[in-house]
Parts: sequence; structure tokens; C-alpha cells
Amino acid sequence: MYVKPRKSLGQNFLSDNYYVEQIVDALQVGSEDTFVEIGPGRGAITSWLLDRARRVIAVELDQRLCEVLRDTYSDQPQLEVVQQDFLKFRFDSLQDAEVRVMGNIPYHITSAIMFRLFEEAAAPAGPKIRDLTILMQREVAQRITADPGTKSYGVLSVFSRLHSQPEIILQVPASAFTPRPKVDSSVMQFRFHQQPLHDLADLKLFRRIVRVSFNQRRKTLRNSLRAVEEFRELVPRIKFDLTLRPEALSLDDFVRLYHEFEEADDERTY
Repeated sequence: MYVKPRKSLGQNFLSDNYYVEQIVDALQVGSEDTFVEIGPGRGAITSWLLDRARRVIAVELDQRLCEVLRDTYSDQPQLEVVQQDFLKFRFDSLQDAEVRVMGNIPYHITSAIMFRLFEEAAAPAGPKIRDLTILMQREVAQRITADPGTKSYGVLSVFSRLHSQPEIILQVPASAFTPRPKVDSSVMQFRFHQQPLHDLADLKLFRRIVRVSFNQRRKTLRNSLRAVEEFRELVPRIKFDLTLRPEALSLDDFVRLYHEFEEADDERTY
């Protein structure tokens, strides 16, 4: 059954078998693996996962594609097709299984999916997510892996390192998709830390500090942070060098800055 891609859903199907095989090989699928596949589309990668993994949960928003997957793989009991927006998918339905997440996703929701999985993986009672492997716009992948001190370094760079070990594992040209997008892609893998790298009691505060710092990246940390009411009173108490710009700070630097704000806030309450 032919299913025409819907532009409204950001559908660009991976149609070049060479790159499909390269991606699956890079995944190093184990026979006991459980995969949650985001946006399986017509099943280009799904079929390979079914041949190698123990279980595949395909989460697809488009009802037409769900019907195709169910019909095509009706003889594959290890496949479960879930018609749902992935951002609303409940990982607690998987109980105690360790899962791996894979997807060829609409690029406009790349950040939303990343942050959803960062939060899930970091939650003390959250699911056991081993890794996330997704296709994304090449420029976004370059920002994620950028080093401090470069123009590409930013919020995604910091958060990705906090929660995982990010790595570009494959480059995929626009010609590998149908319809052909306007941008080239990268396959990005995030291997989640099994234990937190840093002790962050208030993860929301840490994220807020990082985001505010990069909101106006040409400004110094002092100017960016004191422009926000919740930080204005605390800035004079901070010993960290606030004359720096945010792109100069490593993950460890942002953690030190976070702890200073945390301490300053605690002192203010007494």
C-alpha cells in the first residue's frame, strides 16, 4: 500500500536502503533489546529491528501508516504499533524493561523529543533508557557536539552532555529521503549516563540558569542573569566570574555557577 508523505506532519521517509543498513549496523542491535521506534513511517528501519531485537514498540501518529505496519508485519508478534504522538507516550507501560529509543523524526520537534527523553532518563523513578538514536538536521547535530568557545555551542550542547554522551555516528544526505528535504541529516546517538554526572538537587533551576545565560549570548553572564527578576537579587552574591559570556563555560562551569546560585538563594531565605 502506497502512503503519500504528509508535509503537515513533517514526513520525509528514509528510502535509501544503503543508509538504512548503515544505521541498523551502527545500532548494534542485541537479541534481548527492546526498542521504542519514533515515527517508523513505512517501516524501513522497523523490518530490520524486528529481525534482530526481542521487542519493537512502534509509535506512529499517522493512522494510515499504523495500518500499513500492522498489515505488513501481522505475523510478527514482537511488534506493537501504538498510534500516538510520541511526546505523550507513557514509558511506564513498559514496566521494568530497559529500552532503547530510535527514530526518524519530524525535525521541528527534535528539541522537544530530546528534552522529553532527558527528563525521563534523569527521573529517579523513570524508565531505564539506555540510549537515543535519532536522525536530525546536520546543523543541529553540529550544535549539540560543539565545544565551548565556539559559535555553535549552546543550550543543547550543555544539556546533552549533562544527561548523556552525544555522538554523531553517521551522515545522511538529503537524497536518501522521499520527498527530498532541503537539508542534509546526521544520525545522532545519545548514550545516557547510568548515574548522574553531577549532584543537581534542583534540575529546573540549573536548566533555567543555562537558558537565561544563552538568551542573549552576546551579553555577559551578569547582564543576562540580572535582567531576570528571579536572579536579580542574587547576582551581587555570586563569586563566579560573571564577566564571561555563556559560550565560554563548560558543563562543569555551569554546574559551579548553579551551586553558587543555590547557596545564595538558601542564604536569602534565612
